[in-house]
Amino acid sequence: MKYVDKSAKYKQKLEEKLEIKLDQIAETIQKNAKSDCPVKTGALRDSIDINKGNLQRTIGSNKNYAYYQEMGTRKIAPKAFLRRALYSTVYKLFNF
Repeated sequence: MKYVDKSAKYKQKLEEKLEIKLDQIAETIQKNAKSDCPVKTGALRDSIDINKGNLQRTIGSNKNYAYYQEMGTRKIAPKAFLRRALYSTVYKLFNF
């Protein structure tokens, strides 16, 4: 009997399926963040984007004031729109 190592093939298939699922989860987080984002001109909402990496996704904004809206300052209360989007999506996925 000859042993045939198929682990690389299965690893590739698993990674492909994980990438698809990560895209779906990231899009849900992005949608929730955009709907919960504070809007004055819409620029911050429109800048919320997904950056794709190998088996990872980063959802955020390239606007320099996004951090201050999210975390707050001495004069601005935190809005936490990105964290809220992340937490609500995770809670729904894992039924917490």
